[in-house]
Amino acid sequence: MTRMALTAIKPYFRWAMIGLTLFFIAAALREHWAEVMQLRLRSQGWLIMTLGFWVTLGAHVWSGWVWGWILHDLDQAVTT
Repeated sequence: MTRMALTAIKPYFRWAMIGLTLFFIAAALREHWAEVMQLRLRSQGWLIMTLGFWVTLGAHVWSGWVWGWILHDLDQAVTT
C-alpha cells in the first residue's frame, strides 16, 4: 500500500478499533450481567476501587509523559 492509501484509511481504522472495543465490552457485560449485578461493594471495596482508579490514572499520565520525553529525544513532533 502506498503512504497516501494508509493515510486515507487511518481514520476509519481508528473508528473500527473503537467500535470493536465497545463491542467486546458490551458482549462481556451481556454474557456476565447476572454475575455483575450480584456484586456488592462494602466501604472497604469502594476504598480499594477508588485507590485503584487513582493508581491507574497516575500510571496512564506517567506513561504519556515518558512517551513525550522519548518522542522529544528522537526529535519527533507531537501533534494533536
